[in-house]
Amino acid sequence: MKFDWQGNTDTGGSAIVAQPERYDAVPFVNELLIDGRPRVVSGDRFAVAAALAFGQETSGSMDLPFPLAPATAQAIQQFLHPTWVNLTPIEYVPKALPIGINRLHLTVDGAAAQPIGNTFDKQRTIHFDLRRSDRYAGQLMSLDHHVVVSNAWMFGEPDSKRSLCAALAVAVLFAESLQVDAIEFPALMTRPDGLTDSINALLQSCRLALA
Repeated sequence: MKFDWQGNTDTGGSAIVAQPERYDAVPFVNELLIDGRPRVVSGDRFAVAAALAFGQETSGSMDLPFPLAPATAQAIQQFLHPTWVNLTPIEYVPKALPIGINRLHLTVDGAAAQPIGNTFDKQRTIHFDLRRSDRYAGQLMSLDHHVVVSNAWMFGEPDSKRSLCAALAVAVLFAESLQVDAIEFPALMTRPDGLTDSINALLQSCRLALA
């Protein structure tokens, strides 16, 4: 699968674009569209987001627009196992990973959203609410609340593994811009199938974690 990052689309948004190659399945949706633009996206977190959104259809080569660390590449291979993938380009020069100081509370269409009250003596939590692109448009930001519209809902049935992973991919893309190091995702944490363990191992490779 060949991936491209459109950081400024014609509509003022951003997108991960997946182009199937010889050994890939054809995604039902080949673009993860976002009505908003992260200020900065590291190569490692882009790769993790691409694996979350399109890993199910990816096989063979995984050609990315930005270099990633060997540890992140290995984590993606383990996440997609038993499917074999070879990620490029790999950057072997050691580099610092993004440092976060905030926590992100991810919801889809405001589901089970609770008011977040931040205080100066505790870690700040940002409510990141992902809305459906067939009902809303654009993005809205405040100090503790970030509403973003995306087509992540099209990747699968509500609360399915596919749709949850696509929603999480959007949060990963915004994590560095929001200085986030931990993601709360109640809809994902209630699953009994062990998915949270494999996703947590994947996120830790790019200095994120499920909280």
